[in-house]
Amino acid sequence: VVIAVNKIDLLPEGRKRQEILDAIDSQWGEYFPEAKIMHVSAKDLSNTQELYSELLRYLPTHPPWFDRDTLTDRNERFFVSELIREQIFGLFHQEIPYSCEVTIKKFKELRNRAVIDAIVHVDRDSQKGIIIGQKGSMIKKLSMASRESITEYLGRNVTLSLEVKVAKNWRTDLKQLRGMGYYSA
Repeated sequence: VVIAVNKIDLLPEGRKRQEILDAIDSQWGEYFPEAKIMHVSAKDLSNTQELYSELLRYLPTHPPWFDRDTLTDRNERFFVSELIREQIFGLFHQEIPYSCEVTIKKFKELRNRAVIDAIVHVDRDSQKGIIIGQKGSMIKKLSMASRESITEYLGRNVTLSLEVKVAKNWRTDLKQLRGMGYYSA
């Protein structure tokens, strides 16, 4: 077990820092006496290379799972939904991005373009209203930005249709999560 204590850059310098780190080490050491405890700062990269090297020691060697030419095991539908979510993060900065999911209802490839119908699932009616916006202004912005991003990714023109649906408590409802592709069983 390796325990990485991050954000050490936020601690005061000198003896006080060491006292705090010793207390943290002592507490974690009680629960995991065999663990190697490492102090890092992702922000200023302190000890990150040492952490990387330590973690590599525990990784098993194994032949590659995929060919070198295989970049991912995900299909285009997945990336299209993620590109739409990315635009949601850009347009709606508060709670909306964290309580929505995008599913692809239709993905049809024609000779020179793709036709995509997507559903943006949100938790509450109020969130649906925010995504749609006054007189559809926000859904239009979302659609345009998403279409641009998807066109660049696919390398061909895209016809995109977005629909917003309220899926109450979708994040805690196993049936809905399965329907969105989070669980296969």
